[in-house]
Amino acid sequence: MKTALRGAFLVAVSGLLSAHTAFAQPTGACCLPGGECRQITLAECIALGGIYFGDDTGCDPATCRGACCFSNATCLYLLRPDCASQGGTYQGELTDCSPNLCGGACCLPDLSCQFLTQAGCAAAAGEFRGTGATCMQTVCFGACCRGDTSCTITRRNECQGSGGMWISGRTSCDPNPCGGACCLSATNCQFMTRAACLSAGGLYRGTNTSCDTVACGGACCLSTGCELLRDGECETRGGIFRGYGTNCDTADQCSGACCVGNQCQVLNWDVCVSGGGLFFGRGTSCNNPCNICPPFPRGDTRCDHHVDNFDIDCFVLAVVGNFERWVAECQLGTDCDLVCVADVNGDGVVNMFDIDGFVECVVNQGCN
Repeated sequence: MKTALRGAFLVAVSGLLSAHTAFAQPTGACCLPGGECRQITLAECIALGGIYFGDDTGCDPATCRGACCFSNATCLYLLRPDCASQGGTYQGELTDCSPNLCGGACCLPDLSCQFLTQAGCAAAAGEFRGTGATCMQTVCFGACCRGDTSCTITRRNECQGSGGMWISGRTSCDPNPCGGACCLSATNCQFMTRAACLSAGGLYRGTNTSCDTVACGGACCLSTGCELLRDGECETRGGIFRGYGTNCDTADQCSGACCVGNQCQVLNWDVCVSGGGLFFGRGTSCNNPCNICPPFPRGDTRCDHHVDNFDIDCFVLAVVGNFERWVAECQLGTDCDLVCVADVNGDGVVNMFDIDGFVECVVNQGCN
């Protein structure tokens, strides 16, 4: 009898244990308001006013700690009650002090930087650059351009708040980054912003450029002579621009030796060509009269004392009037005279009427 009752009791107890196990609630780490960590169910944690970290999480010494911010922007890793007791502001469990989110870079009126709370920065009349921003990452000073070419070294918000354009990192306004040399004409240079220069029809020579060092014009060789112009103006008027900084006071900018027949004159290039002359290049002189030929045979346009196929390219340069290139590539540093060697028909000029005679010279390897 006793044995039978004992067996029935064990069966009943086993059933109750199985039912309890089937309905058991999962547990996890729970941080209680006092900073204690318990491994309990979610419902129990909520009932105790705690923070539940999830099923199957465990308690360790750091579970219920977090970042604690103080008014001087320092951060300590504390329990919630310890943070409150020390006058700090608790940021929450498992929050960190790296990076420090208790403050940020503050640009002070003297352009220095300190790590302060936003409220502390405002109290110091500073510019707060954002929570977590460090002074190592922050540039507090720069040049401020306010519409015209005026420049001051100031803080970003102060500059942008007044409608200025802030250029980070500039410690000086010399050279002035707010404008550049503007060529309103070949002889009129003013320091202006790029927008103002273009609006006035000027040629902007670049930011930081100075009218003291920039040339606004150069010699332009026109049919009427030489004028000081900008390159675009020179091109529009059909001239040849000799480069910025060149000067019409230099006699050889536009003129050179011109041979018309056997007569040589120093003329402007276009006057020479329009009069049927052969222009020998800017800066050349009439020291060698056009009717006196050095000892080079006619047709020897390469100036090597031979008439052959190697003279063809140089003859072409002579016919098209490219004297400067002929001097560089064909004269070869000798006193060889272009008219003497290329004027094959002997009429005093080098032109297309010399072609047939030149071809005959090349074929015969010499002119009769």
